[in-house]
Amino acid sequence: MFTDDFLKNMTPVSAARQKDGSVIAVPTDIKTEGGRLIARIQKEQIPPDTAALDFLPDFFVGQEGEDGYMIFPGNMLCRFCGHENVMRAACSPIMPLFGAKTAAFCFAGIITGNREDSVVMADIRDGEYRAYPRFQLEGDGAPEDLQVEYVFLTGEDADYSGMARTYRQMRFAAGLLPLKERVQNRPVLAYAVDAPYIRIRMGWKPVPSPVPEQTPETEPPMFTACDCGQVGRLLDAMQNAGIDKAELCLVGWNIRGHDGRWPQAFPVEEAIGGEAGLRALIAKAQAMGYQITCHTNNSDAYAIADCWDEGFVRKNKDTSIQKGGTWSGGQMYNTCPMATFERSRNMLDQVYGLGFRGLHYIDVVSVVPPKKCYDPDHPLSRAEDRAWYTKLFRYAAEKMGGIASEGGFDHMSDVLDYGLYIHFGGNRNHPLCDEDIPLWQMVYHGTILHNPSTNTVNYPLKPVDSLLEEVEFGGRPSFYYYSRFVTESENRKNWMGTVDMRCGTEEELTQSVAALAQSYEEYKTRRDLQYCFMDRHEKLADGVYRVTYSDGTVILVNRGDTPWEPENLAGKSYKILRSQK
Repeated sequence: MFTDDFLKNMTPVSAARQKDGSVIAVPTDIKTEGGRLIARIQKEQIPPDTAALDFLPDFFVGQEGEDGYMIFPGNMLCRFCGHENVMRAACSPIMPLFGAKTAAFCFAGIITGNREDSVVMADIRDGEYRAYPRFQLEGDGAPEDLQVEYVFLTGEDADYSGMARTYRQMRFAAGLLPLKERVQNRPVLAYAVDAPYIRIRMGWKPVPSPVPEQTPETEPPMFTACDCGQVGRLLDAMQNAGIDKAELCLVGWNIRGHDGRWPQAFPVEEAIGGEAGLRALIAKAQAMGYQITCHTNNSDAYAIADCWDEGFVRKNKDTSIQKGGTWSGGQMYNTCPMATFERSRNMLDQVYGLGFRGLHYIDVVSVVPPKKCYDPDHPLSRAEDRAWYTKLFRYAAEKMGGIASEGGFDHMSDVLDYGLYIHFGGNRNHPLCDEDIPLWQMVYHGTILHNPSTNTVNYPLKPVDSLLEEVEFGGRPSFYYYSRFVTESENRKNWMGTVDMRCGTEEELTQSVAALAQSYEEYKTRRDLQYCFMDRHEKLADGVYRVTYSDGTVILVNRGDTPWEPENLAGKSYKILRSQK
C-alpha cells in the first residue's frame, strides 16, 4: 500500500517537451483511491506547444545491480543490470501497462486517460532505471485528461503475473467479456476455439512493386500460387487425414491478388477461379464442416483502384497525404476510417454475399497503434480513429460471425476475437529484453484467441522451439500457405520466416497436411484451456517455465537441451499436469 513517507518523498511533476526543444515542468495531481494512486493532468493544464509529455518520470527509479526488474507492454522483462544508456519507447504500445518490482515494493502502472496517445518509455542513465508513460501530443493538445493509475502489489501478487492479473481485472470491470461469455449464441466463435487457423495466399503481384504508381496498363502481372481447385484438393486431403475442424482464410482472392487494388476488391480475381469458382469452393468447404472466410483491408489504398479518391486518404498536419510503403499494388496510401466507413461497409456486404462465414479478417488494424488524420473534412484524434475501427469491426462481426485482425493491440480488444501473431518474432533479440514473458497472454488469454508470434506460424515445420513457444504462450495453431512472397533484400524480409506451407505438388500437399494433422492432434490436448485465464507464469530454472491456468492446470515447458530432474521433464519438451480438483 502507499505510505505517508512514499507520498511525502514523491515529486509529482511531469515534463512537457516543447516543439522548440525546451522542457516545462507540469505539476501533476495525485490522490489515493481504493488502494491505488491515481495521477492526473487536466488537458487544459498542458502547455499549448507540447510535442510530448513525460508523465511522472521520477515516480520509479531502480538502481543498477539491485534485485528486480521492469516490465513493458510488449511481453518484455528488463532486469536492473547490463544495459547501455538509452531513452526510447521500450516497444510497441500494445497495452497501456508497465510496472516494476524491487526488493522493497512492486507496482503496476496502467494508463487510463488518453491511452491512445501514449507509449511506455525505457529510460536508463548512469545506472538508474526508469519506466514511465510518454504522451505523444505533437502540439495538438489532448482530447481528454492524462491519467495513470499505480497499483502497489504485495504477497503472491507482487510479480509480473500479478501486474497482468491487475490489468485484466480492470478490463473486465470496464466491460470486457471472457471467452466463455463471448461464445454464447455465437457458433462461429465457438467453432474457432476448437479449430486450427489456416490462411492461404492465392496470388500476388511483386513485392516490392517495380511500378509504384500503377495503372491497369502498367500493372505488373499477378502470380497465381493456389487457385480454387487446389484449395479444394487441400480440403479433400485434410478430411482424409482426419482433420474434422479447421477455419480457412483466403488471402488474395480479390482482384489482382493480395494487396492488389485496395480499396477495390471486386470482381473476384479470374486467375483463382473467378466468382463462380470461389462460390463453389465456399460451398464445398462448408459442406465438409469447415469454416471459411477471407482477408480484406480497410486501411490501405492504391491509386490503381477503380474507386480511388484522394479525399478518403489521411492527411498529415501540413495537409499532405499520408503514405505507407510499397506493396503489391504499388505506393500505399493510408485511408481514414471515417471517410471510408460507408465504402468499407459496402465491401463487407458484398463479401458476405459470396457466402463466407467465420472470423472475418481485416488486415493491419490491431497490429498498429491508432493514427491521427488532419484532413479538415474528416479530422480524427487517435481516440476517434479507434472508435471508427471499432464500429467497423462490430459490423463485420455481426455479418460474418466474428472478427480477426493482424495483431493484438489493446485498442481493439473489446471487439477482437482472434489476433494473428501477437508479436513479430518475439523479443529475444531486443537490447532491453532479459526475459520474454507472456504478459499479453496473462491479460487476454481466455478472452481473445491468438497466435503468439511470427515464430510460431507453421510451427510443425520449424525447430521444436516454435512448438514450445506456442504451448508456453497458449496459442491457437496458425498456418500460412504461401507465407513467403516478398522479394527479399537487406531491408525487406518475409516476416513469418522462410519455412513455408505449399500445396502445388502431391509431395507438398502430403507434407503440409501431415503437419496440419500433427498440430491438430496436439492442440486437442489443450484447446479447452482457451476458455481459462493464464494466471501465473514462472521461471523455475534456466529454460524451464511453469504456466498455471485458472482451472488449476499446469503446463511445464523445458526449452533447454537437458532434462529437468524435479519433474523428469526431457529437454525440448513440455508436460501438461491436469488439476485433480
